[in-house]
Amino acid sequence: MKLNITKDTSTREIKKQFEEVFPNLKLQFMCEEPSLAELAVAGRNLRPSHQRDQPCCQVREGVFTFTPALTVAEFRKRMKKEFGLGIRLFRSEGNLRIEIDGNSQLSLVRQNAIARAASKPPRFNINSLFL
Repeated sequence: MKLNITKDTSTREIKKQFEEVFPNLKLQFMCEEPSLAELAVAGRNLRPSHQRDQPCCQVREGVFTFTPALTVAEFRKRMKKEFGLGIRLFRSEGNLRIEIDGNSQLSLVRQNAIARAASKPPRFNINSLFL
């Protein structure tokens, strides 16, 4: 997969490119990388830039090429190193968005599959309920 990133590329366009391949994963761009102390505080607003139409940080231009087998940890690390983009990654499960641990060693495709399976309604066999 390739993400084309230029100085004129908005965060919305990057998210759209990413979510075409991983519809159950959501990106959130950060103006600055949150510290461990900030991450430890529940409900803290970490100034996401997802409300803006453009990145709020100095982004470097280029093409980000990666495979779906790339781990979440490596994806975050490379986005920061190659483009200066701090990101948070979320998994959609029904109406909830669950943040994926930044050190997760699960691949992007695996995280997407987990979210897809969790979003499906449960199936019951009505006959087995009365046994």
